[in-house]
Amino acid sequence: PQDAYDYKYHYDMANFSSEYDLQAGEEVKIANIFTTQKTTATKTERIHAVSVGFASMNTVYSLQLYKNPVGDNPESGTPLLDEPLQGVKIHRGFYTISLPQSIEVAKNDQIAVVFTIKNRNRNHIASIEVSESFDGYNYQTKEVTEPNQSFIKRANQNWKDMHEEQKVVRIQMLTNVDSENTVGTKALKESDMHLRDTLLTYSGECVEPMVIIDNDELKEMMHYGIRYENNLNVGTGKVIVYGVNEYEGSSVE
Repeated sequence: PQDAYDYKYHYDMANFSSEYDLQAGEEVKIANIFTTQKTTATKTERIHAVSVGFASMNTVYSLQLYKNPVGDNPESGTPLLDEPLQGVKIHRGFYTISLPQSIEVAKNDQIAVVFTIKNRNRNHIASIEVSESFDGYNYQTKEVTEPNQSFIKRANQNWKDMHEEQKVVRIQMLTNVDSENTVGTKALKESDMHLRDTLLTYSGECVEPMVIIDNDELKEMMHYGIRYENNLNVGTGKVIVYGVNEYEGSSVE
């Protein structure tokens, strides 16, 4: 839940989301660039998660964050994750994705949150959520955009500023502010969790077996995150539960 975080950076203020359809089989990059504000002499701001809106099923994504990009290229900055975070979301929806490690930021750092997406079925389109103004019969809302906030990069094209269309991509960045000695001070224990099912039938779809948490004090997104690897094809997949905020370490099933 987003209430597990102290601050939410976002531009989607209009309370109206629409679908931005892409071509079948097309791989597209989307990005928002945020300026961090909350680090002080006694407190440190850290990025723990991001949120994104997918308007299509079977969306394959790769996520990377970049520090202080140059010009209109969100990928021109320094990569902040050791390697891109990859996954598949079977259903359409607005997802909060915990990062495998928290990222410490200084005040006024420029952080680009970049997703590379496509539909797992090359004959189907991928679709993203964008926020824009809407003027209906009984309902009106206004999206106010600025240059250098939200971007899209279509296949074989350069990055395009979504301000030109008066739209913003629904990407958000979630941070906590804490003292240095509160981060990574508790360890996740394998005894705190187990999988409900360890043998699943191949269905041609990504499988995400349920993780049962046996410690009532642990809350998802606040204390731990879950990601899945190698969960599409026949074979052995991985479920990785990793610590966030004051928790550290990981458990692999």
